[in-house]
Amino acid sequence: MICAVGITKSYTEGSNAVVALDHVGIEIDRGEFAVIMGRSGAGKSTLLGVIGGLLKPSSGQVMLNGRSLWSLDERARARIRAEEIGFVFQNAPAINSLTVIENVLLPETFSDKHRSIAGTRRATGLLEVMGLGAKAHAYPDELSGGEKRRIAIASALMNDPPIVLADEPTGDLDSETESQIMDHFAYLKRKGTTIVMVTHDTKLTAYADRVFRMECGTIHEVSSHAGTQQTKITNSGPSGRDEGKMPKSSVQ
Repeated sequence: MICAVGITKSYTEGSNAVVALDHVGIEIDRGEFAVIMGRSGAGKSTLLGVIGGLLKPSSGQVMLNGRSLWSLDERARARIRAEEIGFVFQNAPAINSLTVIENVLLPETFSDKHRSIAGTRRATGLLEVMGLGAKAHAYPDELSGGEKRRIAIASALMNDPPIVLADEPTGDLDSETESQIMDHFAYLKRKGTTIVMVTHDTKLTAYADRVFRMECGTIHEVSSHAGTQQTKITNSGPSGRDEGKMPKSSVQ
């Protein structure tokens, strides 16, 4: 479970104090698919960063499966990020000196796992899901922006994380690829993966159990699909539904 309580994040921009998150709270159960919408600057990406242990909140608490994330030392948080959370960043750069499949395998390298035949098989399967199977041994600078985005998604899923935090994962993809990736996310949800996704694309809310809307650092609206009741959200504390088809290539 993800539980964030009273999260505030502020910073200084020049001589101005900016409040990115204003006492936001969110609670998401295991296996839920949550979508966060809102205009640029509303605080969506900041909230993902706080939940994922990348941005320390000015105040408030984040609990991941009963552990207080920001009470842990950095080494413990790094282990959680490496082994339990898959991040899909808006502008995740690929390493041009590595092949596509080597980029996808990086999370396995950085975790306690050692590169293995099973890991290579999994990376190959993920690239097939992303439509990049034929380009596994190409280099990122030979690919389009949309193809690089798919490398980032495959890399985020490499360690089979129980939590996926995705920031505009389909922002520059064609409709066919977008549909295939969203179907794979839905497949992961059915397997029990918790997914929190930021998007501007309203049609993608059909995949969600619950949709959140952020504005000026607060969450002011929530809607649910198919009567799902497991996710709660408020601005001061702990706070559809087309699960998609089985992806064309499932990954074990």
